[in-house]
Amino acid sequence: MPYYRIEINELNNGEKNYRVQCGYLYTSGGWVKRTEMRWDYVYEGSFSTEDEALVFIEEQKKWDSIKEGKKAKSTTYKLI
Repeated sequence: MPYYRIEINELNNGEKNYRVQCGYLYTSGGWVKRTEMRWDYVYEGSFSTEDEALVFIEEQKKWDSIKEGKKAKSTTYKLI
């Protein structure tokens, strides 16, 4: 399940840029398990308002649910 957040950058001239990031929970380790969030940018550009970024996140969530619905739940092989 992806998590989303908005990175807000305030520029020197006082303007703000909003960048959307998507994160996944990642577990690593052998005996001792370590859990961390790994964040990556979903969209290379930036948005001028927070509302535009939120609309983008909602559209991305819809797209993710469509992709999740097309994944195979299980695979079975039959020998002939």
